[in-house]
Amino acid sequence: MPLKSIVVIDQGDIVEVLDERPYRRLPDGQLGIAYRRRVRRVVQAGDVAAILLQADSYPKELCPPTQECPSIMVIPIGASDADLPNLSRSDPSSLQHLWLNCLRCLADSARKSEHHRAQRLLDLIEEEWEKRGRFRWPNTNSAPGLGLTTVFFPYKEGMLSYLGYRVGVTAGEQDEIRHAILDRIFRGRLPPLNDADYMRSWGAPGSPGRLKKMADSIAAFCVAAKRDGRPSKKVAIEDWDADLNRLYSAYYRGHFGFIWPSTRPS
Repeated sequence: MPLKSIVVIDQGDIVEVLDERPYRRLPDGQLGIAYRRRVRRVVQAGDVAAILLQADSYPKELCPPTQECPSIMVIPIGASDADLPNLSRSDPSSLQHLWLNCLRCLADSARKSEHHRAQRLLDLIEEEWEKRGRFRWPNTNSAPGLGLTTVFFPYKEGMLSYLGYRVGVTAGEQDEIRHAILDRIFRGRLPPLNDADYMRSWGAPGSPGRLKKMADSIAAFCVAAKRDGRPSKKVAIEDWDADLNRLYSAYYRGHFGFIWPSTRPS
């Protein structure tokens, strides 16, 4: 299976995240990709593949295109913490991308050998989010508008969307990926998003406030889609309902007492 993301590492820092691109065969038989007019070796860490700017590179004419599967041919990055990237200068988009790829790895039982490293990287990303949240929030304010439930929502993007939670046929994640995302959002540390008031509304990890915020948000999406009435929303509604039921069974029932939201349009 092709790797889904490639990060560019310079002096230990992630400086860019690349979309998947064609692979080329290096003179030594390994795989690489073209970047800045040179072909650079690809190394692998779970779903996160990387090119190291300090490593050797080759002219394109010496590296013919190949269709071979990179998940078999790339050289693994070592598993020690010393080999993990320095995240302190990574941009928010890169951190979000890596976080989601770590969850995809952890949700894949066929990749158990990579789980320890993915979990460690996930923890480091959330530690970095926590550090950044003490000082600043990225500005994602938009012009005043209406949210999905006609409630004022003054931001371009909410937490669930920012962290890759997607439903439906077109762009929806598979069940196990959505579950992994929601589980981590409930139990883990969140990235600094929008402003301090918005972050406070999400409560602490594992708290009733955190679960209520998640449930209320998903229920609002579901109610709005049901009111919309278009057949194209059917799978998305089913996903939202199923995810709410799972959150209820896994985290709410027997633990918390706030009023669980309904997805029945009033």
